[in-house]
Amino acid sequence: MKLFKNICEKLRSSYAVSGISLLYGTYSSIQSELCYPIYKRFPGPVYADVNGFRLETQKREDVIRDVNWLTAVGSIILEKHPSIVKAAEHPPAGVIVHRYDTGVIFQAGARPMIGDANYDDVPPAYKAVNRILRSARFEEYSGPYLRVPDIVDGNAATREWITRFD
Repeated sequence: MKLFKNICEKLRSSYAVSGISLLYGTYSSIQSELCYPIYKRFPGPVYADVNGFRLETQKREDVIRDVNWLTAVGSIILEKHPSIVKAAEHPPAGVIVHRYDTGVIFQAGARPMIGDANYDDVPPAYKAVNRILRSARFEEYSGPYLRVPDIVDGNAATREWITRFD
């Protein structure tokens, strides 16, 4: 958490997430689309975004993609969404709030979790952070930002992913 906060402060982050992630080597033969079944079943990992969110939202610092164990939002988002400021002042059970010089970090629980969608086991603290930040979520994608297998509708998969904690 401390490293994430330090990075957010140094970069003056308007939005950032951190949590559990699947790592692929730069020259790995494993492609992220092959891991789609894992992402679909376990909603907790950070899904690598291959520039889709950034390309869709260039020059916008007032929106987020989704939430994760640690989700930082900067002053522009806080100014635009008073309900987020209020939630930061009085967070729900399971949500820890950390402030940095230009924003707030919402921590969903004491440690990262992955849950299991097959058993309707979605971490409650992730749902709580999602409820707090949903109003800032960008949803107007012109195309998918997730790499998924060819047989999967990328637009539908993107929509499912950004709403997985709803």
